[in-house]
Amino acid sequence: MDTKKLNRRANLLTIITKRYGGNQKACAEAWQMKPPMVSRWLASGKVKDPRFINEESARRIESLENLEEYDLDSDPADFSLNREEGAIVVKKQDAHISVTNAAASMGYGLDSPDFEMIVDTMRVTKSWVNMELPTISSINNLAILPGYGDSMSPTYNSGDLLFVDRGVTNIKDDAIYVFSIDSQLFVKRMIRNPIKKTLIAKSDNDAYGQFEIEEKDQQRMIIHGLIVYAWNKKKL
Repeated sequence: MDTKKLNRRANLLTIITKRYGGNQKACAEAWQMKPPMVSRWLASGKVKDPRFINEESARRIESLENLEEYDLDSDPADFSLNREEGAIVVKKQDAHISVTNAAASMGYGLDSPDFEMIVDTMRVTKSWVNMELPTISSINNLAILPGYGDSMSPTYNSGDLLFVDRGVTNIKDDAIYVFSIDSQLFVKRMIRNPIKKTLIAKSDNDAYGQFEIEEKDQQRMIIHGLIVYAWNKKKL
């Protein structure tokens, strides 16, 4: 049997029990439907002509009950009604990624803030992270910061939200990193020169140059993380 259908039935029963004291007639009136339909949904495994909550009804009930879309489809173990107005329900399958006040320059460098603040969070599912970012060090190491400037175009564009794996603190591969030097924060493609023992900070936009960081100056560098994804800003 379809797991989603079973989840809807179990979560519907939770709503009826906790919000309507088990009164099916009261919830049917609130949902603008006939009580026998609610009864058939709850007893669908015991009757000859089973009825399950269809897509349209599930979405309407979620809206009327001030739930998030697809809440009824979630695992009953994660389903919760304990929510204040506007509060975020944290589910086991969710990951909350901090958006910081630091802004990284994809040009000539921006001043790093005196202290970092979390100004927002982005909620994504853990399954999305596992599918899109399979090589990150840990979900807990992810952070988001806005990028400014066009020196990394077309790879990244100004205004993109950059996902940073902060578990990466050393430059090992030819990849794009967030780093600071002398309190200036950069997003650049870093290339090692093993012969000269230097680092080349390169822009993907050919209109910009590159600069070389000598071995003695690398001690002043702080590697904040590896860019692993960008949430692109596009005007429609």
